[in-house]
Amino acid sequence: MLLQMNPRIWFAIFLIACVGGTVCAKPGKKKGGGDNLPKLTIVAVSLSEITLEASKDAQMTYEITGQTKVTLGGVPITPDDLRAGMLANVDVAPDNRTALTIAAQKSPRVTKKPPPQTIWVIY
Repeated sequence: MLLQMNPRIWFAIFLIACVGGTVCAKPGKKKGGGDNLPKLTIVAVSLSEITLEASKDAQMTYEITGQTKVTLGGVPITPDDLRAGMLANVDVAPDNRTALTIAAQKSPRVTKKPPPQTIWVIY
């Protein structure tokens, strides 16, 4: 009987299981879980804390300590190098307030502003 359930119900159960594991902050677990899963967007960052956004209604703020390992594309950086708009995965300490590791990457949506072009007009 369990195998005869509607395929849409199985898909919904699968989707809830996958999304529930990637958005919820669990101690010692990576948010986003891997490169093929959605990452969180950095909304604000300072030397002492980072605010991430999973959706317009879901924002989380974590403390950054001297023990927090921060990388950008796998290369170690300082928290000062992080920018709003970047994508990030975060490992959270058991206190659910402190970031153990922040693995960031540049977002494809964040691009550099093109340099101004000079237009010469000759009369």
